[in-house]
Amino acid sequence: MTHADEDAVRRQEVQLVNTAEGLLYSVEQTLEEYGQHLTDEERQEVEESMANSRKAMEGDDVEALRLAVEDLQQLAYRMTEVMYERLGSGDAGPPSDKALQEEAAPDPPVADSDPEAVVKLHIDPVVGLTDWQARELVYRGKLEPTAARAATAALKKLYEAFVSLDCDLVEVNPLILTGSGEIVALDSKVTLDSNAFFRHPDFGEFEAAFHRDPIEAKAKERDLNFIKLEGSVGIIGNGAGLVMSTLDIVDLVGGSASNFLDVGGGAGADTILNALEVLTHDETVKSVLINIFGGITRCDLVAQGIIEALDRLELPWPIVVRLDGTNADAGRALLAESRHEKLIPASTMREAAERAVQLAGTG
Repeated sequence: MTHADEDAVRRQEVQLVNTAEGLLYSVEQTLEEYGQHLTDEERQEVEESMANSRKAMEGDDVEALRLAVEDLQQLAYRMTEVMYERLGSGDAGPPSDKALQEEAAPDPPVADSDPEAVVKLHIDPVVGLTDWQARELVYRGKLEPTAARAATAALKKLYEAFVSLDCDLVEVNPLILTGSGEIVALDSKVTLDSNAFFRHPDFGEFEAAFHRDPIEAKAKERDLNFIKLEGSVGIIGNGAGLVMSTLDIVDLVGGSASNFLDVGGGAGADTILNALEVLTHDETVKSVLINIFGGITRCDLVAQGIIEALDRLELPWPIVVRLDGTNADAGRALLAESRHEKLIPASTMREAAERAVQLAGTG
């Protein structure tokens, strides 16, 4: 066997063990919470199957692991079906009453009043959302059998849409249970990953059917990541993480951001000029904070873009600039030489945020 073959077998073994562990956890949780609804014989069968699976997981026989996973999948399915039938028959009380009451009483939130009612499940991207995982999620929602099957199918389709359409987010809220036992999606939110648009030419037509904020449209034309917010401090940064941190520190010092504008990792002079031009269309902006950490991005080029924008555009607000990283000293020197009255240099993020908030009149 070659090294490549050995690696493939090892990867398969790891994947099977991970799947088996997830199944075991699901069965253990079900047994712990609802084991009292099983007969002694059923409970013994479950415990024996779990013990055999654990034994297989301790070895290195891939075929034994595969069989253990199949057995656990069947076991999880049987237990879920049994719980559907017995809970739905009234043996353990009306299964959907609690869920319906929680939906009708949003204060306090369910996550606070009953944390166990909120189910989170991590999905292996290699395996995807399995049938048993979907059934497990629905089962913990305590739905009656007919509604549970419909909800299981809906979850599978939800995950399929998330993956096949390259989504950042797929959310259905609310997903309701009607009086007749039907599952209905009343509202949804879908965020598509723009980096994957080349794989989905139909997205362009889909997007055209919706109204886009004019400023966001201008930013998109310039390949800028722009999100309109409700404050008065315009934010420009390179990298989503840095921009988010900048939003946080502006809030920390008593201000509020007017936007999220990420110029990306390799921003040059033209990119910065375009970013500032976009902000001129936003009347809520009272000051601008440019926060750049140079890695691939060169701070001297950013400074050139700022100076060029001041020369070419009529910028109505002061600009606080914090530069750090690659060629930061050269960038600061260029800004200092320009001696423009609208430029305010800052050494730290906090200093920059405090000055921008003060100039916007919100601090």
